[in-house]
Order: sequence, then structure tokens, then C-alpha cells
Amino acid sequence: MGRRKEYSMMRDLKPSYVVTVKFGKEDFSIREIGDAVFPYDNNVLVAKTKFKGVLLLYTKLNYSDLLKVLSTYPPAYVERIVKVDFCCPVTEVTGCTADRLARIRLQYSSVKFGRIGSLGREKTKEIKELFLKYRNPDCNRVLHVEPINDHVCFGLMKLNEDKFSVIRKKKIDRLVNR
Repeated sequence: MGRRKEYSMMRDLKPSYVVTVKFGKEDFSIREIGDAVFPYDNNVLVAKTKFKGVLLLYTKLNYSDLLKVLSTYPPAYVERIVKVDFCCPVTEVTGCTADRLARIRLQYSSVKFGRIGSLGREKTKEIKELFLKYRNPDCNRVLHVEPINDHVCFGLMKLNEDKFSVIRKKKIDRLVNR
């Protein structure tokens, strides 16, 4: 049901979530996620990226509502769902990230890269060094870094909160062990 567009959508909208699915199952997952979310947000959009196994989800649902919707009938191939707080163009990622981190003062204990992608090793190293300045080891949150096409998206989440495959496994175990 969900509308489907190719990966040029990043220029127009900020995605709500980065969804990692099993490699080669992008088209099936687009339909499955779109169909699940559509009754709650009829403007849902699920888009492919230039990276295999990575989708962008545009929806008005907050993270807990999205998890409730998707955990009712868990999509078969979704592995991770990362909430997006802000995105920066790859060409300006260091300056943009430093500005955002200084302004919103995120609290996180570690940084997790979904993939290096279009960043390259040099920019990845620069970003890691930048993140060390703002790190708080006492916090239980993780800052996710998701390079998508020509942008880098950042999302702050609780430790292991992004692991949708664990939610799906628990749901299936509950159904099997009734």
C-alpha cells in the first residue's frame, strides 16, 4: 500500500527511520512495511537507497507507535530500525555534525556506524574524533550514524533498541509456546 520512490527522495524530505532488511528482500519489505503502517499513516512512504538492504521510512508515527504497529505482524526481513534525529550532507558532514551536536547537546555513551558507505574511511575517522568530545560514558544511549546516499543521518536511541529482529523473535516465540 505504501508509496514507493527511488533514492532521490533524500533531497526533499528528512526520513523518519532507516530500516535495514535482509539483502535482496528490499521490494518485499517495502510492501510489507507500507501495508502495516498505512492504516495508521496513509502518507507513509518507504524508499530504496543506493545501498542494498537499506530502506528509508517516512511516517508521522513515533518510534514506540511504529514498534507497536510492526510487532503486531512483524515484517519477515526487517533486521534493524534506526530513528533519525537529523541528517547532514556528506560534503558538509563534519561542520554540520559539530554544529548540531553543540546546539542540541546529545547525551550518548557510544557511537555505532550502520555502514561506512559514501563517507569513506577518512571522514569516518573525523566523525569518530568529533564524537569523542561529546561522549558521556555514564549514559545508556547510542548515537547511530547511517550514511544514506549523499547524506549522513544520525539517531539517538537506547542500547539495542534498534534490533527489530529480537522483537520479531520474541513475538514468534510467544506464539509458538502458548
